[in-house]
Amino acid sequence: MATTTRLQADRVRLLAFRVRAVGAVRWRSPAADLYRAQVEARARRLEGEAEASHCLARCLDDLADAVERQGGRLMRGD
Repeated sequence: MATTTRLQADRVRLLAFRVRAVGAVRWRSPAADLYRAQVEARARRLEGEAEASHCLARCLDDLADAVERQGGRLMRGD
């Protein structure tokens, strides 16, 4: 949750630096370009971490299912 709030705050700050010009977005200064690159890198890192967490959750679900099946076999004496 805190990460989402920080990302939203970054997006608001990033939008404050933008200047719209004839259908394109220009940046006011090299500092804004640097800040945008940092925010985009952070967003990519967070997306990667979220994907890894999702994969781990699926693996743990599969493991829990396998343990439940094995537990049932042991209780029945198979």
